[in-house]
Amino acid sequence: MQLSVVVPTLDGRERLARTLDALAEHVPDAEVVVVNGPSTDGTTGMVRERDGVDVLVEVADRSVAAARNAGADHARGDVVAFVDQGLAVTDSWAEALGAGLETAEVVTGPVHVPLRGGMTTEDAESDSLGGREVTFLNSGNVA
Repeated sequence: MQLSVVVPTLDGRERLARTLDALAEHVPDAEVVVVNGPSTDGTTGMVRERDGVDVLVEVADRSVAAARNAGADHARGDVVAFVDQGLAVTDSWAEALGAGLETAEVVTGPVHVPLRGGMTTEDAESDSLGGREVTFLNSGNVA
């Protein structure tokens, strides 16, 4: 598996650095694509100074969806993973990703982040839309 990891960022210099450190440690052979835009906190300079970033894409749109799409356009791997700034992959992340992709075309994993109201991203979030109960997918850890 040739893995590309797309990391969208917006004014997340410190959080992004932790994410890039974890990627360098746990998936050093992955192509890392950072999509920045439009940050004003020195993110661009920090990314350019790092050895572990293969592609830096600057975008004007502040939308995470636009950033992910731009990253996917620049990714060269046969598997493209999306990891949000501030998340740190673990040593078993790539192995679990590969195992999941043996039986599915898309995989997602847990994202451990505290949310408002005492919830965490480990709690299922659902809502009633058009009379149907819909469960939402956290898109911060998807391939």
